[in-house]
Amino acid sequence: MKEPKYIKLFNDCADEFAMLSDEQVGRLLKGLLTYANRAEKPDFTDDITLRVLFSILKKQIDREYKKYDELCQARSAAGRKGGAPKGNTNARKTSKTTKTSQDKDKDKDNDKDNDKDKDI
Repeated sequence: MKEPKYIKLFNDCADEFAMLSDEQVGRLLKGLLTYANRAEKPDFTDDITLRVLFSILKKQIDREYKKYDELCQARSAAGRKGGAPKGNTNARKTSKTTKTSQDKDKDKDNDKDNDKDKDI
């Protein structure tokens, strides 16, 4: 499984983090980072609150890593297929400096309108 270089902490956890002391938040955050980087579970045997919150957030990290891995695999598979076929018109690049035929028609229409105004 490919692992991202980050962990997501959703705003939903703000209330739970606010209930903890600064020391508990620090221990929990360090534990989450250790788990994310090395897949080592921290030892929170002395604090039931941290054990509960860690188990909830651990599942969230695992879900996010699984989604990231699936995304990487899908992009890798798409990359192996290569770009668009040579005959595909979507693969052709167009120059931005050239006017399309629709733009040229608009210019002609504007000229006609101006001519009518002058005649009146």
